[in-house]
Amino acid sequence: LAKLRQLLFALQSLIDSEWVTLMLAVVRNLAVILISNHYIACVWYLIGSNSSDNEAVCWVAREGIADADMWLQYTVSVQWSLAQFTPGASPIQIRCRIERVFYIFVLVYGLVLGTCFVSSITTIMNAVWSLTRYNTSQNFLLKKF
Repeated sequence: LAKLRQLLFALQSLIDSEWVTLMLAVVRNLAVILISNHYIACVWYLIGSNSSDNEAVCWVAREGIADADMWLQYTVSVQWSLAQFTPGASPIQIRCRIERVFYIFVLVYGLVLGTCFVSSITTIMNAVWSLTRYNTSQNFLLKKF
């Protein structure tokens, strides 16, 4: 992870365009969200497949995917994970206590991560606007001269 960070900094230092640098920041933020969703989906599947509650059957058994191929299990888990970060709906209903606790954790995490992402996009758009404004004023002064 540290080497990847060094690689990203080296790549940014080679880029002369502010626009490309800003777009790289957006892509980096999206990658963080997607990687987070991958790990959340894996933990969600682990919780659903290894947990049994006295009052309810957990989601993997309820959905009937315990014996399905790994690709289906993964895509259903990722669909649930992405639905927690977006307005999309998930067909999986929470019934077990451990699922509910994890669901609350993911909702809070998604709220924080989503807020940071929106803040980052706002900062990037401000930088682009500021850069465009500076270039426009410089061109105006040059034409005036």
